[in-house]
Amino acid sequence: MDFSVDTDNKKLTLSFEVVTKQPERIRCIVFDPTKPNTVYANGAVTINGTDTFYVRMPQSPVKAMVRIFNDRNGNTKNIDQTFKYTCKKLPLKSKLTAFNYLNPDIYNFVAFAQEFAENAKILSCGVRLSDNGKFCIRYVEHIKGDKGQILSTPASLNIQSKRITVSKVNIVNYTVPEIMAVLLHEFSHGFLIADVEDELAADYNALRIFCGLGYSRKEAFKVFCYIFGVTEDRTGKIHQGNRKRMEKIIAFLNRFENENTPNYGYYYPNEKTEFIMNGQKVS
Repeated sequence: MDFSVDTDNKKLTLSFEVVTKQPERIRCIVFDPTKPNTVYANGAVTINGTDTFYVRMPQSPVKAMVRIFNDRNGNTKNIDQTFKYTCKKLPLKSKLTAFNYLNPDIYNFVAFAQEFAENAKILSCGVRLSDNGKFCIRYVEHIKGDKGQILSTPASLNIQSKRITVSKVNIVNYTVPEIMAVLLHEFSHGFLIADVEDELAADYNALRIFCGLGYSRKEAFKVFCYIFGVTEDRTGKIHQGNRKRMEKIIAFLNRFENENTPNYGYYYPNEKTEFIMNGQKVS
């Protein structure tokens, strides 16, 4: 079932209290009805009885469309009797103490990246510059390797020019927050770490900004799964080095509340995130 919410381009959180008679996998998709395939959240949680889940939105459209349904039944125009819900708008909880928000590079890149992430699905390929001209995104259909082969990576950084290249084909199914996580990772490589080839350092710096701004940890987890070739529902082969990297990313996401304390009540009551990879919960 679908309904609209006046989000007014504001930072906010949507709270859903759901009631079920038995364990049900309830999915919530939040999207911009005016921009094709521009999705702000797409996730599911298992509800058994009465529980609440939250959709964090550090950026939002003027009017958001919410699609909520039981995964078992799929989306339907008729009322689904397997669950009931109520939706409320709450202030967004963020934690700017997690990173140096006063750093002008971070401040300006975040604004640039957010605009790109919200419009990526409707933009044509080409070069995009930030308002101050310091940051550049080269938007292409495919990213190619040295021998002209098409690469599966969603984005890459030119170390010399610090220009970020983004593949339109590879981000077509990414949510707005997932695009943000990818862009922040490449930004970290170019502007925040001493060793530009240190992947974990880029991961950690990107995640501090991403989570600190109030984005969902689940969205960050999902995009790394995509990049490493695994999903919630599909078993995939993952390189041992990437598996160790993924384990460290999950550990970081789980301990984020205690990073750069005080946390000022960063999480909502009973807010929880299930990290599921290859069909199994991971922690």
